[in-house]
Amino acid sequence: MKETLYGKIYHALLSKIKSGELAPGARLPTEHELMAQYGVSRITAIRAMKELEKDLYIYRRQKSGSFVRDYLHTDEGALKSGALIPVILPFERNPGLGIMFGAQAAASTNALFTTFFHTQGNIKTERKILEKVLDMDIAGLVFCGNSAHENLDLLSRIYLKKTPIVLVDQALPGISLPLVTSDNEGGMREVVEHLLRSGHTRIAYFPYFTNMSSTERLRFAGYCKGFLENGHAIPCEYLYTPVFGPNARPSLVPLHHRAEYHKRYISATIAYYRSLPAMPTAIVCTNDLIAYRLIRALREEGYRVPEDISVTGFDNYDFPEPAVEISTVEQDWHNLGAIAIEHIVAMIEGKSVPPVTRLQTRFIEKKTTCPH
Repeated sequence: MKETLYGKIYHALLSKIKSGELAPGARLPTEHELMAQYGVSRITAIRAMKELEKDLYIYRRQKSGSFVRDYLHTDEGALKSGALIPVILPFERNPGLGIMFGAQAAASTNALFTTFFHTQGNIKTERKILEKVLDMDIAGLVFCGNSAHENLDLLSRIYLKKTPIVLVDQALPGISLPLVTSDNEGGMREVVEHLLRSGHTRIAYFPYFTNMSSTERLRFAGYCKGFLENGHAIPCEYLYTPVFGPNARPSLVPLHHRAEYHKRYISATIAYYRSLPAMPTAIVCTNDLIAYRLIRALREEGYRVPEDISVTGFDNYDFPEPAVEISTVEQDWHNLGAIAIEHIVAMIEGKSVPPVTRLQTRFIEKKTTCPH
C-alpha cells in the first residue's frame, strides 16, 4: 500500500527524533517549511504534525512552534533496560518544576532515568499519555493525576503488570497505591487559625462544591477544623456553589475553557456574597490560581485587597505580576518528587513503603491579608 503524503513527513520527522538529529526540546520545521520541503499542501503538513503530537512525540506551544518532547532524552538501551520512570503531572511550571527537580535528583542517585509528561489538566490528554506508558518498558510510574475515576482502567492495567506505582498529591478511588502528599488539612487549618487570630470571623471558603478531589476535601476539612477547634461554628452562609452545566468542579473543565469558567464562577459568587447581610471579611481559596483570579475580580468590582477583604491561597505559586503576592501555604514540592522516586526504588527492591507519606506545610503571610 502506498504511503500517504502526511505519513511520509511523519516518518521522516520521527526518524530524526529517534536518531537524535532532532534533540529533546528542538524546534521542528514550520508548516510552511514542510510545504516547501516536501511539496505538499498546508493541510497535509498540519496533518503530519498533528499525528506526531497525538502520538506524544512532540508538543505545540502557541505562537512559538512545535518541539520534541523531553521524554525521549534516554537512549534506546535505557528504554529497553526498564530503567525508566515516567512522571505524569497536570502542570509543567507551578508547581511541576519542583516535583521534576526532586524526582530527577532521586532518580539520578539510583541510576534511573525520569521522563516527564504534562497533561495540562486535560483528562483526555492524560489518557493518551497513559496509553503511551502502557507500551513502554518502565521501572515504575509516578502519577499526579487530574482525573478522579476516568482513567482508572488504564492505571489498573499498569498495576496488573506488577509495575510499581506511586501517587503524588492526591489518592484515587478504588485502587490502593502508595501516596506522597502534603498536609493539606493541617495547612488549611493553619490559614483559618491565622485569620481568626487576626480578628476575622466571616471567612468564606472558595470555591465550594460537592464533587471535590481527595486533596480538595482535605483542604475543606482543614477549613472546618480551623473553626471547630477554636470554638467557632462553621459559617455555612459563606459556602456557595454556582453550577454551570453538568460539572460544578472547575478542575474538570477543559483547560482552554477554564479561565472563562473561573470568571463566571467568581462573578456569580461575588454577587451571592453581596446578597448576604454582611460580606465576608476574608476568603480562603483552595489554591493560588483561584486566589489570583478572585483578587483581580474583587479589585475590578471596587474592593480593596486586603483592606476590605483578605484573600489566601494554597501552593505558593510564582506569578508574573510582582504586585500579586498572595498569602499562601507552601508545599515542599522538591521532596514530594524525590520521595515518590525513592518509594519506587524501594518497591522494586521488594521493600514495603508506607501507604501515605505526608509532608509538612507552612503558612506564609504576604500582601493579601491583614487584621480585621
